[in-house]
Amino acid sequence: MRKLVYTLMTLTLLSCQESENDIDSITREPIISSGAAIDPSTNASSPEGNIPGNWSLYWSDEFNSFDQTKWEKNTPVKAKGRGLTGRDPNLKWWDWTDDNAWVNNGKLWLRSHKTASDSLACGAVFSKNKFDTKFGYFEAKIKIQNPKYGSHTAFWLQGYNQGSIDKSGADGAEIDIFESVYKTNFTKSVVHIDGYQSGIKRTRTIKYDTHDMQDVQWHTYGLLWEPGLLKIYLDGVLKTTYRGAFVPLVEEYLWLSVGAAFDYQNSNSGATGFTTERAVGSKQTSQVAWVRVWKSNDSPSYYHIKNRQTNKWFKTYGIDDNAEIKQCATNQNGDWTTWAIAPTTDGYFYFVNENSGKYIRPINSSNNSTLQLRPTSNSGAWTQWKFVYLADEDDKDDFYYLQNRETGKYIRPTSTANTAPLTLQPSSSNDHWTQWQTIE
Repeated sequence: MRKLVYTLMTLTLLSCQESENDIDSITREPIISSGAAIDPSTNASSPEGNIPGNWSLYWSDEFNSFDQTKWEKNTPVKAKGRGLTGRDPNLKWWDWTDDNAWVNNGKLWLRSHKTASDSLACGAVFSKNKFDTKFGYFEAKIKIQNPKYGSHTAFWLQGYNQGSIDKSGADGAEIDIFESVYKTNFTKSVVHIDGYQSGIKRTRTIKYDTHDMQDVQWHTYGLLWEPGLLKIYLDGVLKTTYRGAFVPLVEEYLWLSVGAAFDYQNSNSGATGFTTERAVGSKQTSQVAWVRVWKSNDSPSYYHIKNRQTNKWFKTYGIDDNAEIKQCATNQNGDWTTWAIAPTTDGYFYFVNENSGKYIRPINSSNNSTLQLRPTSNSGAWTQWKFVYLADEDDKDDFYYLQNRETGKYIRPTSTANTAPLTLQPSSSNDHWTQWQTIE
């Protein structure tokens, strides 16, 4: 199958355990407004690591100054600070303050500062309303501050509509590529969708193996983001994958941060180090060396769409308009069985057949309506679809519902037979017959 790798961003961070006097004596370099997407001092012709694809540089920052056309420093939004759930019980306030983020000596510095026995001030920057993008490979080379002191470094993306509650992250998600919370040889990637309210929000957390997180050496963390697919990399090695409803299809902005560690009841977490390892006045720093964004020149990725009940996948039975969409055995691997995910608006997408280049739509809105191949001129809600997460935890295997925008109904095969037609069913039909998975 042809592959599309869309955009690559490369980001490098460095952490230092400097003495307090050294940190306080740092000269902060000027704030500028360059307006240039690509930093002229960027000296790279391709992404770092063995990431497949043919790339062109699109956007970069080498941090020779603080470029306010690209970044904004985070500041407190409320007096009570940020959330304390899972943090050291002795911590009563933490937040981001602008004096804990600055540029010096070609690096962005992010600091955590224990200002009192119960308070931690931290540094962070984000590109909200200054730079956002969708799809790509985002890569961070990081030397984190030691997590044993109760603070963590993070590299993440945030969607403008992450709080929209619609059983899907397609219209915006928080994508945590890594958070250096743990003192041992693992970390976790997390995708948050549908806001943050308890009982409504949806979170997918995946643990993956790493180097010793206390080695405070350079390592490269990466995110490959395509329509319908997220892949997390460490030092060029694939670690884990997200699909379907946890993958945004809209622009997101970048975030680099240091914050109070969490998951304090986990013995591997460094969260309680805020109390046990850290004196009042203690300061720890991370540095960001550069950020680079690349665009891919490759062809789109195409997927098989497999049903959970039948273990069979989509196929168009013909390439003419109105050809019927049915299921077929998985030993049929031709381009009549492969589909690209082409984003449209508000997190919806078209299924595009690799052979014909055409879309899928139901004949009408009734239950049991069959699906047909339609030309791309049929670009309205009838040909638009959305991944919807399951009501239970079964979606840990990356199965999802496929919901039509016009009708609100799901796709279901009529039986387990080869050539069984694919039909519309009401969204109350939420068993394995209506659950699907994208296969590379």
